[in-house]
Amino acid sequence: MNESPPICPSAKRSFLLCATLVTFIACDSAKTLPDIVYGDLSPLPAVAGQAGKIDSVAGARWLADGAWRRGDVAPARVATYFATPVSGDLDSAELRVNYFGPSQGGALEDNVLRWQRQFITDETTMRSATAKALTQLVGEIPLTTVEVSGVYLSSVTPMATEFVRKSGYTLFGAIVCAPGGSVFFKMTGPSATMEANRESFRKMLGSLKLLGDRDTTNKDTLDSAAGG
Repeated sequence: MNESPPICPSAKRSFLLCATLVTFIACDSAKTLPDIVYGDLSPLPAVAGQAGKIDSVAGARWLADGAWRRGDVAPARVATYFATPVSGDLDSAELRVNYFGPSQGGALEDNVLRWQRQFITDETTMRSATAKALTQLVGEIPLTTVEVSGVYLSSVTPMATEFVRKSGYTLFGAIVCAPGGSVFFKMTGPSATMEANRESFRKMLGSLKLLGDRDTTNKDTLDSAAGG
């Protein structure tokens, strides 16, 4: 398999180049990664006006749902948010935002594959679950969203070889091509709680702006940003 280029090869290159790289990866991956279904490039209308607090990194900023509880930051962790579990779920949904620096974080294909391999369909066959990936655009910011559900192999610690298996879990992910490099949004939790927060996740992605951009109201309906 050909080596995949990173999602953000240069902070100064245009969206066209970044989109071309993403399209190349998607076409190449269709032959080698049958458990990942790639969608076509499509616009993601911007949104404004929802309540929350602005966070930023790598030249991009976004607005998280004000109802989400904020958690601690950590090395390479820009922000952590928790969504309250719905009735019947025991665990909160957790959203981590990571940034590793310019030209860091790895290739798009590798990250989509890594997220996909964190889920299996069941504990008997141990078959990887199918992930849905979609490349979209918010203003001038390209991003690729990922969604996958099943039994979540939650790592005990970073780079751990031991996992806690959590059935009935869903992941919403987004790899954002910001001016300063790739920014990774990864939200995991019980599927019912995740579904209840799907719109909040989409609105957060729709609120992405380049630092310095003026806020403008956009009443367009937000397209599906998490594969739904």
